Amino acid sequence: CFDSLQGLCSYLRSVLATSAVLTAIGVGSSAASPLAAAVTWALRDGAGLLTSLAFTSLNAPSFRLHIREYRLFADVINDVGLFVDMMLPHFPPCFLLPAAALSTACKACCGVAAGATRSDITMHFALDGNVSDLIAKEGSQETAVTLIGILLGSYLASLLPDSELVKLAVFSLLTAVHVLANYRAVLLLRLPAVNFAVLASLSSSRSPCPGPDDIQPSLLTGFSHLLHPRVRLGVSISSLTFPSPPDLSRGFVVGRTRSGAAGVAFGSNFDSLLEIEKRELLLAACFAALAVPPVPLPDLLAAGWAFSSTSLPLAEYRYTNNAKTD
Repeated sequence: CFDSLQGLCSYLRSVLATSAVLTAIGVGSSAASPLAAAVTWALRDGAGLLTSLAFTSLNAPSFRLHIREYRLFADVINDVGLFVDMMLPHFPPCFLLPAAALSTACKACCGVAAGATRSDITMHFALDGNVSDLIAKEGSQETAVTLIGILLGSYLASLLPDSELVKLAVFSLLTAVHVLANYRAVLLLRLPAVNFAVLASLSSSRSPCPGPDDIQPSLLTGFSHLLHPRVRLGVSISSLTFPSPPDLSRGFVVGRTRSGAAGVAFGSNFDSLLEIEKRELLLAACFAALAVPPVPLPDLLAAGWAFSSTSLPLAEYRYTNNAKTD
């Protein structure tokens, strides 16, 4: 319901935004140059491609940890891009290309974030392993919503007076509904993925360990951990500072990075451990870095959380027992 509503709002707004973009590049104006419009469009697309590469490079390790946050971010940043499109006719000619590039960059970030989280969300709803069936039905639903959105958008455009203020008011109303529908839809997700916000919430909860259906960190907490990482795993031990000499024999040490975040360095034998041993050591290190009471791995898995040695981003630095520490 919420997914269909937000999709419908997107297509209704896209009609208004596309009209504004075409007006901005000179469609309908005898003074406009087709070549200039084509160059603007090409450079606009190039900005989107470059943004996709940069955004993927910077955020790839975080996508699987913050699925709900990136899913909401994708739609909000797309709204920003559409808003810039709506404002294009009001920009001076010298700012038209940078503004158009900014709009496309926002939409490129949306495409990367939405695509990166789609598979995990699909797997979440495929309770019986019917992934193919689910994808087919989702595609059909999206097609139907698109057709309805195109028809309603065309009808809406014909009804609206030739007033920029009225168009902007309608666009703003649809945007508010779109954001609200996305927010409510994301809140309904009960994903088993483990991140540091989840571990902190589990540590503060009462036993037995709650499952994904019982507890989910707030989106505000999730965004806080995403924007300001509090723990970095697998860092070089030489990059950490310690209040006292660390014990190198337990397989990991926790110190402070130069940015002030907690850093965890692992011993050289970590990669040779069995998977269950890696998970136990990694989980213990995470709780130690967060400075919260630990939750035993068997309890975590029994509650339905998905946790493995590859669940969290782990750099490849390892220390030996004779490593130098600060």
